[in-house]
Amino acid sequence: MCKIWGTTPSTTKLMVFEASSWTTHPYDEDVYVDIRAKATPSRTRDLVLDNMGDIQKAFKEHGLVANVRLEVYDGPDYFHVPPPSSP
Repeated sequence: MCKIWGTTPSTTKLMVFEASSWTTHPYDEDVYVDIRAKATPSRTRDLVLDNMGDIQKAFKEHGLVANVRLEVYDGPDYFHVPPPSSP
């Protein structure tokens, strides 16, 4: 995923949900992939859609049908509260 998006592992989290038990036609997906990405000028609609297709292909290589959803956010409107650091 980092290669597809040009990111690093420290900033990339992949959340995948097994979906075969709660999905039906027309999707019949095995996994639901939910991506959130910072909006940047280089992330045009066409680039994002192409990258989402590449994510689907990566899952297909493992025999999985992926339903990929992505939303972008604007940096100033993003909030995150990580767990406290260990002493």
